[in-house]
Amino acid sequence: MKTALLAAAACAACALAHARVTELVVEKTAPFAGGQAFGDAGAYEIVTGTLRGELDPGTSANRGIVNLHKAPLNARGLVEYETDFAMLRPADPKRANGKLLFEVNNRGRKFVLHWVYDAPALGASATNDLFAVKDPGKPYLLRDGWTIAWSGWDPDAPRAGGGMAMKAIVPSENGAPIVRSIREELVSGTRAPASASFRLSYDSTTLDSAKATLTVRRKEADERRPVPAGGWKFVDARTIALLPDGTAPEP
Repeated sequence: MKTALLAAAACAACALAHARVTELVVEKTAPFAGGQAFGDAGAYEIVTGTLRGELDPGTSANRGIVNLHKAPLNARGLVEYETDFAMLRPADPKRANGKLLFEVNNRGRKFVLHWVYDAPALGASATNDLFAVKDPGKPYLLRDGWTIAWSGWDPDAPRAGGGMAMKAIVPSENGAPIVRSIREELVSGTRAPASASFRLSYDSTTLDSAKATLTVRRKEADERRPVPAGGWKFVDARTIALLPDGTAPEP
């Protein structure tokens, strides 16, 4: 079932492209998979931390980043950003082959070891945690000395269990938050237990449900039907829920 919410919200840029790294802070380094050796490359290590960088809002390659031209600028006229990073690399740098595989993660989740190299799936709470990997599967690239890297790109991605996110770049308009009317499309499926609330992509400027419109439809081609004002509420600026409390949406 698709649920649409039309409300005023503060917008934020949510993508990175053609960025320059200015600082890389290593927060933790540890042996990977119990220190086992991978062919001629030997043992691998996990490196995690934070990287910071800059984006040029005047570069044509960055024009697709929404509102980047309205983000704060540093003294060099560039937009600063910050994100999580993780890396698997040979513990002995001399054994690295100089090649890098960069996996674009899915909402902060790392899948390449499980999906490509047949590593056993970890529990839901540790699905991305490289430090919890005991059996890496058949990682043939590691045997050849490759480095594998990840970085966060989604500011709302959960960091639990080794998940990765980035610090959002927040634009403004004359020093104030940008406020526009937007529409959210919210879907309740059947793959997970139905939740009684929906998470919004942006902060609403009001918690008064009378100033927003909620509609519902079972299928995409169906006509949208208004949900009465007494049938839902704002839990907070980023969450709405159906009423009475605890009511879960139909699929």
